[in-house]
Amino acid sequence: MANWQEGSTIAIWLAVGFFLLILIIGALLFFTQIYIKRKIKDANTLANAKLEHQKTLLINSIETQEKERSRVAADIHDGLLFELSLLSMLLSQPNKGEEARKLLDSCTKLARQISHDLTPPLIESCHLNEILHGYLDQISTHQTTLYQSGITEINFNTPFKLSLVRIVQEILNNTIKHAEAKHIHLSIRTSENYIALLYKDDGKGFAPEDLSEGLGQRNMGMRIDLLNGRFKLKSSPGKGVQYTILIPTINQHETN
Repeated sequence: MANWQEGSTIAIWLAVGFFLLILIIGALLFFTQIYIKRKIKDANTLANAKLEHQKTLLINSIETQEKERSRVAADIHDGLLFELSLLSMLLSQPNKGEEARKLLDSCTKLARQISHDLTPPLIESCHLNEILHGYLDQISTHQTTLYQSGITEINFNTPFKLSLVRIVQEILNNTIKHAEAKHIHLSIRTSENYIALLYKDDGKGFAPEDLSEGLGQRNMGMRIDLLNGRFKLKSSPGKGVQYTILIPTINQHETN
């Protein structure tokens, strides 16, 4: 009788143990399935976010190209073609040679400026310092400019230089159009792996929360984003604007 009870107890404990083992295995399978589903969902969310980001960059890029085409078309139509029409009229009149020569010089300068805006001259061979100095010199008749550089003599590759130049152009264009600044300070420094660009002016400024992101602002943000960089904007009414831009320079140096 005792042996039977002992055997029955062992059987019960074995059954309970087996049942608990089944529960544990079932729980592990259940939570593993939940974990896998969550990981798949997170991966899909990340992939969708990246895809949406790429779409945004593409849309901004298209808008930038269309804006540039419209601007160039307006410069040619309203500026160059108008002056060429005047030149044609002057050439058909006697004793207008000197006026025609001056107008021809003006047409040449305008055509050169349009070409310069499309692609900075000698972008491949010029050092970044020279190019940025050139842009600041162009606006120095309207604002007092200060440029400080800590860039080493190591040159950057052409696409990287052009992107940096376009970023500075967007900032300066916004300054000319909106800031009413009297003084502009542009500082650029490089470390082993980064380039830091600091811009500030004494213009009228604005409250960042009131900033409606125009195409110029989006263009600048898109270019910085494409370079895997980041930027910080600081401004308030009456206290000017300050940009701090940090961009990695790994694999961006010119190779010989």
